[in-house]
Amino acid sequence: MTPADSDEGSTSRRRLLQAGGIAALALGAAGLGGSPGSIPGGSNTSEAETATPTPVPADQRAIEYGETVQGTVDAGDERDPEHDGLAEPVSVAGSAGDRIAVEAASQAFDARLVVTGPDGKLVGQSATDERARLELRLPTDGEYTIWVGSRDGSATGEYTLSLRQTGERVEGEAIGYGTRTTGTVTGQHTDPVFGNVATPRDFDGSEGDEILALVVSDDLNPFLLLVGPDGSTVDVTENDDTNTTRIETVLPADGEYRLWVGTHDSARLGDYELTLEQTGSYAGGENLHTIAYGQTREGEIDRSDRRDPVRYGVAEPVTFEGNRNDWIRLDLTSEAVDTYLVLVDEQGTAVATDDDSGAGTNSRIETVLPDDGVYTAWAGTYSGDDTGAYELSLAKHGAVPGSTRDLRSIEPGTWAVGYVDADDPSDPVRDGLAEPVTLTGKADDGVRVVMGTDVFDSFLVLVGPDGSVVGSDDSPAAEASELTATLPSDGAYTVWAGSYTGSATGVYTLAVEER
Repeated sequence: MTPADSDEGSTSRRRLLQAGGIAALALGAAGLGGSPGSIPGGSNTSEAETATPTPVPADQRAIEYGETVQGTVDAGDERDPEHDGLAEPVSVAGSAGDRIAVEAASQAFDARLVVTGPDGKLVGQSATDERARLELRLPTDGEYTIWVGSRDGSATGEYTLSLRQTGERVEGEAIGYGTRTTGTVTGQHTDPVFGNVATPRDFDGSEGDEILALVVSDDLNPFLLLVGPDGSTVDVTENDDTNTTRIETVLPADGEYRLWVGTHDSARLGDYELTLEQTGSYAGGENLHTIAYGQTREGEIDRSDRRDPVRYGVAEPVTFEGNRNDWIRLDLTSEAVDTYLVLVDEQGTAVATDDDSGAGTNSRIETVLPDDGVYTAWAGTYSGDDTGAYELSLAKHGAVPGSTRDLRSIEPGTWAVGYVDADDPSDPVRDGLAEPVTLTGKADDGVRVVMGTDVFDSFLVLVGPDGSVVGSDDSPAAEASELTATLPSDGAYTVWAGSYTGSATGVYTLAVEER
């Protein structure tokens, strides 16, 4: 497990945002009350089969479920309808309700995926990295188009595209404690968390079992992922470029576990030897399972805990019920460890994370919940491996008035909560996914706009009534943006609230101060 990057470079302005300081930062002059500070925004991929990559002509125009194909983005390709970037359109026939996983990888460019429906409208688009992934549930029957292109919209080169229909569990070969067996990674399956080429092996375990899983292979750059009975990640190995890898951990519950034996390098397939042993039994510490508004409860991070779905650090999952627009505060304190706090929704999507916004090395999250449902606070440590006792407090400040998932207007002297999602349009400066928020103003009005989020590096654009850009900002503060402007004319302005990458989604706060 590799700890997430440190927050040490964050500025004092981000500290204010995280500690509930939007009012002090952006609206203090307006005399408004407190606000929730910086507000945030993985879910596990279902297991399914993929075919071995098959060379195809440079212009790849169709793909079917279960296929992995190769193609080339070249200067003669079309432009995707969402970003107007050079991209190859690949068609696929789908049915309403189909759950699919799409993945593109390229050595030539930073890949981007856009999927449009039979009506030509956007169905979804990927986040941006060298291995772009996207999971969707198709809304209607018909022919869909997967647009494979680059992040900058102009790069060309070869790519690999995989399409899987998810939802059906891949059968894994059963093994037991005391087993030493061999197997082969063929490229037919990928693991449900990281998308690495892997083969599933299943075994029964009990809460407190101390286990050792060891893989040796001269063919693979070996990888091990242990998934629990509930589908959560129990443990995962790092890529250390050797021919061995191991997991030594404590099982958190009774049930059937799945070991994914795979490779970090999809070009290196072949045979492996797997050893699975029970090395002991562990009683564990005091487990905390639930918390409610107004409570402070004690728990213990120990070797029997699982790994959180964001940083994959050892952490204790504590659930609570919340409603959309609840303005909450979570405090994780400990005298034993340097804490780290992760908050996720029912789908496992990150709502907020924090290292040390509390006193000393303690963690604090202040945020507004995006939806009704059961949330999970993962009480963990900065290192991802330390153990020890902690206290977790949950408070509700109230409900944010007038906030909806789609923020469409804001008035000077106020703040509100919005949500950047895949259905939002693109901003006119970077052509990135952003939420358009209308702000009505008059000529010579002075305004200051502040955007806060705990999930992505924010980006702000202010556009005038005539469509001209009045200002934009991607602040050096890691996750906060602000811009100050004197409005040139009367009319309706548009504040585009988005991310620096142009593809991130999640909850944010927007505050407008009159100057």
